[in-house]
Amino acid sequence: MRVLWLVRRNLTTFPGGDTIQVIQTQRALESLGIEVDRRPVDELPTLQDSNEYDLLHLFHLDRIWENLPAAKAAMKHNLPYTLSTIYWPTNRFDTSARTGLNGCIARIFGEHIFQSVRQIERWSGSRFKEGVNTPFDLMGFRFNTAAKFLLSNAAVCLPNSTIEWEQIKEQFEPQSHFVPIPNAVCNAFLDQADEPATQRTGVICVGRIEPRKNQLNLIRAVSAEFGDPINLTIVGSPGRFSSAYHKTCIERAGPSVRFIQHQSPEQLRSIYQSAAVHVSPSWYDTPGLVNLEAGVMGCSLVVGSDGSAREYFGDAVQYSDPSDPRSIRDAILRAQDLHNSGCDTSGLQHTIRTKYTWERAAEETLKAYKAALE
Repeated sequence: MRVLWLVRRNLTTFPGGDTIQVIQTQRALESLGIEVDRRPVDELPTLQDSNEYDLLHLFHLDRIWENLPAAKAAMKHNLPYTLSTIYWPTNRFDTSARTGLNGCIARIFGEHIFQSVRQIERWSGSRFKEGVNTPFDLMGFRFNTAAKFLLSNAAVCLPNSTIEWEQIKEQFEPQSHFVPIPNAVCNAFLDQADEPATQRTGVICVGRIEPRKNQLNLIRAVSAEFGDPINLTIVGSPGRFSSAYHKTCIERAGPSVRFIQHQSPEQLRSIYQSAAVHVSPSWYDTPGLVNLEAGVMGCSLVVGSDGSAREYFGDAVQYSDPSDPRSIRDAILRAQDLHNSGCDTSGLQHTIRTKYTWERAAEETLKAYKAALE
């Protein structure tokens, strides 16, 4: 089987969780004998591609402005496509915590108009700032209409969880099949998960520093505002458009908070193994690769209440309301108490090691491909 993957052009120059998902899934699929040709999404499918490939695979439901022309080109040449949705409704974050002009638009005009305006903004930014040659498609700037079109014409959709698909169905009512594909942990962490840990202490937060990841509320949660300060180490670099947010985090952090720049997987292993608690109070995650990494390395987890974390972790982690610093603090204290009482995290580690590997993600992706071709 030969599959053409079309991904965002800056997948590796501005890496994110989707970068790991794409690269690791591709490697695992190729080990199963699937030929994957990965190209930028603005290189639209041609008639020749329809003869050379069995399927087209697109990524990101909310990147409508570039995926819609690719999907229409594939349909024109009778090349079926699958879609990894990587999506969660952003309503709560947009109206509560999104900053700048976009936050104002979301709060004044509502989510539907904001998402459409956002598509125009992102298309023009990629076209004129990054030189991405994505054609103009008027439907692409009507977010809900275009998303429903993209979903309903996909041979199969590939969300990262069943609950993600339920959110998509509620919002867009797509007429399409789906196969959930789990997010996973890299072997760099799985291979070391059984190593004896050093004495664990303290709280860490790993990930890009940006409004969606909610480090500001986390900094408030561990401050003296709500009681004795809690020692916290934030590991990560500012997001692509979040240098001002990063600066604000540093300014508001007290002496109990320290910052470490982005680390390699090898460096992260020892950081995870030395920490008692990993906290990621994001506004939404699906479910957040750092949560899987920290969990398999033996940390007690605190996660945000939105997103797909409950499907992945069940009752094995502590949940917090991202809008409420006191809720975040209480969840951290519960996790610390469980750690101090000797609570065993091996059950969570076993779940991650057996259910959330890139090999399993590739196997489920292959099932989806076969379903699409049927």
